[in-house]
Amino acid sequence: MKYKTIELSKFEKTKGSYSIYFVYPKNGQPVVIKGMHKYMGPYIKKHYPMALVRYTFWENGRSRGSWCFTCKGIYVSQNYKSNKRYTVKKYMSNGNIVTKQFKRLPKKWIPFFDIE
Repeated sequence: MKYKTIELSKFEKTKGSYSIYFVYPKNGQPVVIKGMHKYMGPYIKKHYPMALVRYTFWENGRSRGSWCFTCKGIYVSQNYKSNKRYTVKKYMSNGNIVTKQFKRLPKKWIPFFDIE
């Protein structure tokens, strides 16, 4: 599947990292957003308020990255020593915390990610 690509900014030789974000919104098609990290956060929060995001930072030919959600109340943590590498925690409005573990995170929004 070919994702739509958005180029926010070109590489700048200032402090900061060039970033590539893979955005999997609740409603709509996945999109790839490229640019300097300092421009990414505000753009993604404005245009994709409910999305699962895989982001990578590129600096000096090396990369690092992680997963996150753009909405409040749901978080991802990684455990490299466990067979189930990713834990997703949802903080519900009634005060309960719902947890689910994944070996790999899905590259799409699934019903478990919805916050009631």
